[in-house]
Formats: sequence, structure tokens, C-alpha cells
Amino acid sequence: MTRLVVAVALASAAAACGSDPGPGEGWPLVGSDQAHTNYSAAEEIAVANVDELEIDWR
Repeated sequence: MTRLVVAVALASAAAACGSDPGPGEGWPLVGSDQAHTNYSAAEEIAVANVDELEIDWR
């Protein structure tokens, strides 16, 4: 029974661990990464379209 509990716990822990998203695939940590660089490779906001930005959460 103990082995079953340990096996289920290990399987659950392994399933919960996901792979790191690549650049531009979300913001997985506060500050974007472990070094808190606040960098995002996303291209949705650029100098060319800053004047088109608007508030979206109201």
C-alpha cells in the first residue's frame, strides 16, 4: 500500500511539472524570468503601433 501511495505521489508530481515556455510564450514568472529582466520577445507592441494602444480591461 505504501508503494502505491509513493508511486501515485511521484506520478502526480511528474505530471504537474511542465516544460518551460519558450520566448514570447507567456509570462511564467514575476519579472518574466528568474533574473527578473522584465523582457518579453512578444511583437504585439512596437514603436510603430504605440499610438494604437488602448485600455482593454475596463
